[in-house]
Amino acid sequence: MLMAKCVRVHHGGSIVRTEDGSVDFVGMREYVFLFVETPTLCIVASRVRQRLGWIEEGVKLDFEGRIDVGSSNGPHMKIMAPVGSEEE
Repeated sequence: MLMAKCVRVHHGGSIVRTEDGSVDFVGMREYVFLFVETPTLCIVASRVRQRLGWIEEGVKLDFEGRIDVGSSNGPHMKIMAPVGSEEE
């Protein structure tokens, strides 16, 4: 699976569902990763591991993507969708 050349990763904290079914990121740190070429999920996982210092065996990374649905003039929601894990 290919990603965008600019990938935002949120880590820590929690995902809180709002009353309208949207989500908010609470207490999370945001990291921005820039790539020269469109990266695969494995390449993104490698950069995340380096940035967070998770180089030891046994630490599994799972990824979810945030999808913004709606427009600025009407209802707007943020929903989460599974992307996969580095093992796939």
